[in-house]
Amino acid sequence: MLVKTDTATFAPTLDPIRSLVYYASVRDVDTVYVDGRKVLEGGRIPGLDERAVNARMGALLRDVAGFLERIDVHGRSAAERWAPAYPRRTVADGA
Repeated sequence: MLVKTDTATFAPTLDPIRSLVYYASVRDVDTVYVDGRKVLEGGRIPGLDERAVNARMGALLRDVAGFLERIDVHGRSAAERWAPAYPRRTVADGA
């Protein structure tokens, strides 16, 4: 595993091992090899289309939300059950 040491997690540091063990996060991992095979490079999985995966995950979430709307005993919509913590604003709203 190769870890970026030029992040806020490691700079400044007197003990890089302590920083790795106690303070590092997934954002600090750059490259990972498993059994000699590169499985992560530059923080990304080689050959994985992240946009396609994210789009598919979004579609699955909408399917699940639709199902949960149909079985909600109080008849609530997904928007009512999972209202955003902060209201969304657009440029048209004057924000």
